[in-house]
Amino acid sequence: MGETAYYESLQKHYGPVQMLAWFVVVLVSSSGVFAGINMMYVAVAGRVREIATLQAIGYWRRAILLSLVQEGLMLASAAYVLACTVGRWLVDGVAIDNYGNFIDNGYTWNRVRCNGMFPIERHSV
Repeated sequence: MGETAYYESLQKHYGPVQMLAWFVVVLVSSSGVFAGINMMYVAVAGRVREIATLQAIGYWRRAILLSLVQEGLMLASAAYVLACTVGRWLVDGVAIDNYGNFIDNGYTWNRVRCNGMFPIERHSV
């Protein structure tokens, strides 16, 4: 049996595994979406009194909505800047080789071995 025929015979049995993988992808991504929706609901539900007070004072609903959107954008922008700064500081000058190892100044941090520890080995350049 040739190599092409061998892999074609294996492809027949790959269908159920691929369906299971797509099911897991949909399940995990939908749980992430629902977690985000729940977090946003809790953030608004905790401020019902504040929103009602603003309406009672005389603010329009559109103005309240705009203030909530602005607050969310400001928080997201601050988190973005902080994450980019910390990420740039941690990963500046580090490269990743073909095996998924981090390379920095001739040393390799292997992510795979030692149960997730980061042993340092001398990297041959």
